[in-house]
Amino acid sequence: MDAAVKELQAGGLIISPEIRSRLSPLVHEHINFHGRYPIVRSHGDGSLRALRDPNSSEE
Repeated sequence: MDAAVKELQAGGLIISPEIRSRLSPLVHEHINFHGRYPIVRSHGDGSLRALRDPNSSEE
């Protein structure tokens, strides 16, 4: 989440401290409090994928 915020800010988007304080991955079903996260990474080199372009017509 922090990497996405940093990339958005590097692109010129201003994200206030109030908004950053409310960002949480806990609204997603795959995040739980048991310590098990079923996330499959498609990048074997450990890199993060690029952010989705909100202006793109693809989903």
